[in-house]
Amino acid sequence: MPKGNSICIKTYWKPEEFAEVAKFAERAGKRRGGLLLYIKKPHGFADEMLAHTTGCAKFLKYAAYAWADREADRLEQAAEIKQQEKEIAEKKAKLGIK
Repeated sequence: MPKGNSICIKTYWKPEEFAEVAKFAERAGKRRGGLLLYIKKPHGFADEMLAHTTGCAKFLKYAAYAWADREADRLEQAAEIKQQEKEIAEKKAKLGIK
């Protein structure tokens, strides 16, 4: 049951992707360094393991805000690239190059 007005978003990752995200979270300071990726399941069988996702959700939450903050820069760079491509196309047209 959600507490208050919180919303839970579940994501599924492949083991390689999970390892990458965990490293990113450590580098960002949202996950403590040296944590194991998998831990034994409490009260489970000997081979049952759980993904140790501590800090990954917090990293993804802040990554979304960082992405939104940088959106204006990305759009500006895209506009510059389109302008450069237009200038190159005009130069090619003047020179008769297809």
